[in-house]
Amino acid sequence: MSILFLIIDVFLIFHTVNVICLLSSSSSRKIIDSQTGNENVLDCQINRTRWTLPSILQWYRSINNYTIPIASQFNDYPVHIEDSFVNKYSLLSNGSLKIESIELNDNDTFECRLILIDRGLLDVKEKYFLTLRVNERPRFINLSNSIQIAVKYSTVNLNCQIYGIPNPTVTWYKVIQQREQKIDEESLQLLLANNQYFTLQNVDDSMAGKYRCVGKNRLGFIQNDFQLLIRGSIYWRHFPESRTVKINDSITLKCEGQSSEPLQYQWLKDEVSLSDTISLQDRIRTYSDGLLSINNIEPSDHGSYVCKISTSNSTSIRSKQALITVKYPPIPSLSRQATNITLIEGSLGVCPCLLDAYPPIQSVSWYRNGRSIRIESKGGAYTINSEYALVIKSADTHDNGEYFCRAQNSEGFGRDSIPFYVLIKEPIQFISKPDSIYYVNEKSQLILPCVVVGKPQPTIKWFKDSIELEKINENLTLDYIEKTDHGLYKCQASNEYTTTNISTFIVVESELFWLT
Repeated sequence: MSILFLIIDVFLIFHTVNVICLLSSSSSRKIIDSQTGNENVLDCQINRTRWTLPSILQWYRSINNYTIPIASQFNDYPVHIEDSFVNKYSLLSNGSLKIESIELNDNDTFECRLILIDRGLLDVKEKYFLTLRVNERPRFINLSNSIQIAVKYSTVNLNCQIYGIPNPTVTWYKVIQQREQKIDEESLQLLLANNQYFTLQNVDDSMAGKYRCVGKNRLGFIQNDFQLLIRGSIYWRHFPESRTVKINDSITLKCEGQSSEPLQYQWLKDEVSLSDTISLQDRIRTYSDGLLSINNIEPSDHGSYVCKISTSNSTSIRSKQALITVKYPPIPSLSRQATNITLIEGSLGVCPCLLDAYPPIQSVSWYRNGRSIRIESKGGAYTINSEYALVIKSADTHDNGEYFCRAQNSEGFGRDSIPFYVLIKEPIQFISKPDSIYYVNEKSQLILPCVVVGKPQPTIKWFKDSIELEKINENLTLDYIEKTDHGLYKCQASNEYTTTNISTFIVVESELFWLT
């Protein structure tokens, strides 16, 4: 069989000129688009069954002037593939040419040719042309450095050479940051179209930032970013972002800057440097690359955090505040300590619910001696105010006992408040007290009574016009009234639990003498 193809090939070489002359300028042509790496089948729209004579189906390429067949088949005999295309080209049963792993050098016009063998003569009966147009996605062939560090007011040249088929168009943009705190939210400002080079002159801080070249053809696009830094300045790459966490969680805040100079990072919480309040052994750590990690989140970690970046030349920038919101169920307050409360019988009492929670408390229950206290909205002995404190409208002896509150928020029930005691004491009672007003004459005597009882026994002080009078235990005696004794007097009784007062007013009248 190989001898047969050898004879045919030799015969074809001698008849090449004649065959080419037979090609009609009106032959049909079809364009097939493909791209590198693909697989394509070139259809041969020739019906071989129309002819009874022996035939040869062959494929040619214009790159060798259609003189050397790349694939041949005599009748139904095995296919012969030209050596340089073995394992790449193959002939299908219908005469179509299959090309695998298409490369750029497959870009060519192909001819499918049917040759009849009639008594030793070759007769080209049909031919069919197809053009395989191998396209290529854009790819970079030469790029400037992605980081451009420039001296202020200098010139910066950016190179973005891109190759592809069809030839890509190259467009330049300035990447505009949408919001100061969100690096990844951006828009594009068109700078230059259809040029592989871009020049910036007299650069300054206002021109620093990210520039992008985009190469595009019908197969796709490719892009590259260039970061322009002005020597000595600092630019943000990542801002710390606000977070909402739950108690006992762990979080990491990222702060990243960019500069031609070495950078130093500092974290502030509520405007206080974290380095002043933590150590490397604590659950809060800061790192030289700008990271802040907080393990086992506590309510005290709630607050605003700011990242400050500086260089050795004293240049510095600050981020906006990143709020760390810590969500946790009610827990006993760390900033407010529970203390026992002493109330005087009959007085109003307010018992604070010393619980911290976030989100805020939604409901609260109060307990005395382990039993729930009934709260009535109107007319009851107990109410709860807007701060969830228990209000005792009129303290009585049965209000003695141990109290605590239990609360709930959207995070659920937490821990009860630390218990405290309410002690009810008897009020100070006046056994003897002065009248509300006295009218007296000069040189007369007046005794103002003030006798009290209480537990413990109260002490008594007398005041005249808000000035304390000395060495008086109970009753106040005025032996020889003068005009200066006129005024307001107050008896004050007090012990360690309460103080009570009673006042009286003395009017000193002058004696009248009638002349006769």
